[in-house]
Amino acid sequence: MITPLCTLTYGTQAKIKKINGGLKLIKRLNEMGLTIGTTIKVVSDSCGGPVLIEVRDSRLAIGRGVSTKIYVEE
Repeated sequence: MITPLCTLTYGTQAKIKKINGGLKLIKRLNEMGLTIGTTIKVVSDSCGGPVLIEVRDSRLAIGRGVSTKIYVEE
């Protein structure tokens, strides 16, 4: 089932399936290594704050608004 990134909890691994955003957002996320098909792991899911994820041996903080536009599948 495909759900927004912001709904995942600590320790969950998922694969990016879709990015719902404009060209600038998609380009920025691609440059950060967040491409469709990439596996990510949620490191921290602070309520109301940014989501900390691990992707390709790096950690990234994704704002709550942006995390609602990244759709993943567990």
